[in-house]
Parts: sequence; C-alpha cells; structure tokens
Amino acid sequence: AFAFLKGSATREKGQFSLVSLSVGIWTLFPIATSVTTSQPTQTILARMVYFAACVTPASFLILSGTLVTATNKTYVFLRHLSFLLAGVFILLLPTPWFIAGVQSNGSFRAVEAGWFYHLYVAYFSIFFSYSFFSLYQGIKVSSGKKKNQLKYVLGAFFVGSLGGSIHFLAVYIHKEPFPHDILIIAFVGIL
Repeated sequence: AFAFLKGSATREKGQFSLVSLSVGIWTLFPIATSVTTSQPTQTILARMVYFAACVTPASFLILSGTLVTATNKTYVFLRHLSFLLAGVFILLLPTPWFIAGVQSNGSFRAVEAGWFYHLYVAYFSIFFSYSFFSLYQGIKVSSGKKKNQLKYVLGAFFVGSLGGSIHFLAVYIHKEPFPHDILIIAFVGIL
C-alpha cells in the first residue's frame, strides 16, 4: 500500500498494492487460526482470511498484464474469467465445500480442503502460470529499465510461487516442510 501512497498514483502502483494487500492478508492465516482452540471459530477465521486468497490469482494476472501492457484476446478473456472464478470461490467460502475446517498440530495450521479447494489450487496454478509466462514474454521483447523491472517482478513471482506451493503442499501432507511465510515476505520485498 505504501507504493500506492508514495508519489503519483499509477495503474502499476495500484495493482502492486492489490497484490501486496491480498498476499499480506492471506499470510495472516496461521496467526488468525491460532488465536483460539475452537474448531468452528478457527474455520470461520480461515474462511475470512481466504477471502483475500480468492482474489490473489486475479490480482497477479492484472499486475502482470498491466506491466506488459497486455491487450490480446487471451489476456482479456482470462482477466474476466479470473473475476468470475474469484467471485464463485468467494461465494463458496462460507461452506464446507471450500474449506471444511482447519487442521492443527501444535503450532502448525492448515486448511482441511473441501472439494472446491482442489479447484481453487488449480485456478491459482493456472492463472499464476499464465502471469509468469506473460512476464517472461514481456522480458524477451523489452529493453532498458522496463526489462529490468519485469525481471524483478518475475523473480518476485518465482519466490512467491515457492511460498504458495509450500502452503498448498502443507494442506495435502499435513505438515509444513519449510516456513513458507518468509518466502512471501521476500516476494513482497522484491516486488
């Protein structure tokens, strides 16, 4: 949000702020779910945090599209589809179909995936991959400062993808193989 507030407002700064805000809220998951031992309350808090997670793939897509000035039909279609899918997942948030509960093991917390959570992981993976590919393509046709900017953003997206992958992996293996939130902090720091 500081990037948006400092200097003149631009689309890039606004998109950066949206990505940072959605990712930042999503990283509150372990803290939010550890404030209580009540399983129903943990589930409600997890669903509240996942509101931000639902818009994260769309925000990645929009930021990458803004940076590479994407206007092709595929990008426009995917942008509209990302809004639609984010809305569907947000509507499913209050149900066990998306998040069935929260698994706890000591200080470890992860989502108990409902059926639609698996589709959310696919949605995240597809839109994140397209954003990553768009940035890579943008680097190939850019030069100077723009090329360097896209390289930093691509590097940040790579670090963020590692953090996101570990977050999703923890849901399926029921433990956190590496404290992935440090990667998310690095992602925003690089971005």
